[in-house]
Amino acid sequence: MLALGCNNSDQVSGPGDQSQEIVNRAISAMGGEILDRALITFDFRDQSLSYYNDGGQFRYTRTFPDTAGNVITDTLTNEDFIRYRNGEKLDLSEEQKSSLKGGVNSIIYFAFLPYKLNDPGVRKEYLGSVAIAGKTYEKVKVDFPENEETDAYNDIYFYYFDPEDYSLDYLSYEFEEDGGGIRFRSAYNARKIDGLIVQDYINYMADPDSVDYARIETYFDQGLLRELSRIELKNIKIYPLN
Repeated sequence: MLALGCNNSDQVSGPGDQSQEIVNRAISAMGGEILDRALITFDFRDQSLSYYNDGGQFRYTRTFPDTAGNVITDTLTNEDFIRYRNGEKLDLSEEQKSSLKGGVNSIIYFAFLPYKLNDPGVRKEYLGSVAIAGKTYEKVKVDFPENEETDAYNDIYFYYFDPEDYSLDYLSYEFEEDGGGIRFRSAYNARKIDGLIVQDYINYMADPDSVDYARIETYFDQGLLRELSRIELKNIKIYPLN
């Protein structure tokens, strides 16, 4: 679903592009420079995760119980994806790795938005101003070029930034994986932890056959989306790398 990568360089948008300027300001506003060199641990539902990035050399890990009670640990790095079951490394095919690594990558991607919107291959387009809940937001479209390692090029994301403080207050995405669907997220519980702003989200869903995704924010504004879940990050600890 999501393109893989951690390096904040070689963005598709040029330096004069308005979407790039908005994203750069939003990353600065969240304290995103911390994410360039840091170890961060946090919990999401029944999963324990860690984010390690040292100037583009990254390692993401996720530990969780499977349905049989085994302890599963996933590790994703620049070089490889490895899965352990109860501490024993599993022999995975390249196809299995490609299928499984999106799980940990997706959680990390959403946890630290908008930081990863400057990953290589991210295509950004400024779509102008829209109104949500009586406020004006700058709407930025994000998609990805076709890549043999991911189906992300089929997904379309919208990000909504407050032009006053460049907070990311809303986001949405349309995807085709697993039957497809539309999600819209509203941020809440924004808090600063050791200089980094993190936030949780209310996750809404919509029927792709009954809404115009290009105007998804208007359906949210009219109360026409159904709450699906809450995206809550807990026990966040940040260790900057010296």
